[in-house]
Amino acid sequence: MSVGVYKAILNIQKIYFNLIDRLLSNGSIQSGFAEDAKSMLNKAEPDRKCLERLARNSSKGIEFINGKI
Repeated sequence: MSVGVYKAILNIQKIYFNLIDRLLSNGSIQSGFAEDAKSMLNKAEPDRKCLERLARNSSKGIEFINGKI
């Protein structure tokens, strides 16, 4: 797995963890559910092809926004 894809996986995982924490802090979900969700994220095997496509599309979007495309 390339470094770029690995970083994308970590960033996506961080986004999910932050989302879970925010939902927990505003009372939208219960702590047991949040713990289970985080546990599932840690155990989940990422779909490599999907993540590679996501990372490529994300970087293209950033390049487009920055005027590189």
